[in-house]
Amino acid sequence: MDLVRPYSSKIVITTYGFLALTSSAEEILWEKVVAFSHRSGLFWDVISIEIHGQTAASIMHLSRDNSKKVGDVLQELAK
Repeated sequence: MDLVRPYSSKIVITTYGFLALTSSAEEILWEKVVAFSHRSGLFWDVISIEIHGQTAASIMHLSRDNSKKVGDVLQELAK
C-alpha cells in the first residue's frame, strides 16, 4: 500500500482506515507545500505537511519504516 505517491505537479496522500477496509486520498499541489515535519512517538510516528494558506495535512499512525519512507520521498522531492 502506497501512503504517498509523488507526481510531477502534486503529491497524493492515502490514509487507510481500520484494517484497511476504507481509504481516503488527499491531493496537494507541490507549489503550495511550505515545509514538512516528522514527529517520532513511542508507538507511532506522524508526518505533517504544511500547506500555504491551509491547515497542515497530517499522516498519522505510521510505523517507523513507513514514516522513514514518506520522509525520504518528501526530502528527495524537495531538492
